[in-house]
Amino acid sequence: MTIKQKEDEFFSNFPIPTEGFVRDGIVEEGSYSSSSLKLLFLLKEPNSPGEGGWSLLDHIHSDKHTPTFDTIARWVVGIRNLPNSIQWKFVKDISPYSRISALNYVVLFNLKKIPGYGIADERALEKYVERNAGLIKRQFSIYNPDIIICCGKSTARLFTNFISPITKPWQITKGDIPYREYESNKILFASSHPQARVNKERQYYGIVNAINEIFFKDK
Repeated sequence: MTIKQKEDEFFSNFPIPTEGFVRDGIVEEGSYSSSSLKLLFLLKEPNSPGEGGWSLLDHIHSDKHTPTFDTIARWVVGIRNLPNSIQWKFVKDISPYSRISALNYVVLFNLKKIPGYGIADERALEKYVERNAGLIKRQFSIYNPDIIICCGKSTARLFTNFISPITKPWQITKGDIPYREYESNKILFASSHPQARVNKERQYYGIVNAINEIFFKDK
């Protein structure tokens, strides 16, 4: 069974009506499966209060700039070119075409499938994840990523507390990015959220250099 088929089966049995949730997952299976490093971006929830019944994967194909996914796409371009360094000036202005070309290689995974607001209610999100941990684990098991990039420190905390408890300690890269092994040779990184009010150039180099340090240190 392909990844897409497994996703279809998972979402066809989702415990709320189709119009109540936002579908996410693998963007383009062939590209993801052929990647030397398989990337999964872990997000909190879709930003569309009261408006379910759509697909995040359709949304990212829009011609409009979408700040969260434009930022993630920049990171992907940098990561996929490692160990070569892609300077910020070459990814700063990213087109819709470049965005979708980059995102074809990843999984976009919201912990909570029910739409929320731009700023998540952290307490409600934690209750949702705790209550639906089994469901989230079931979807996560479809992808087998090498790298999980948690978009926000609280996202990393929820994942490790409820989805994949990890006994190995957190470590810190030279650029101050927390990381830990969640399975043998599979790494979880805790990045700031793509829309965090931080310097975007510094944020870009932080996550790209972190992955370079851990996965390409001998090259």
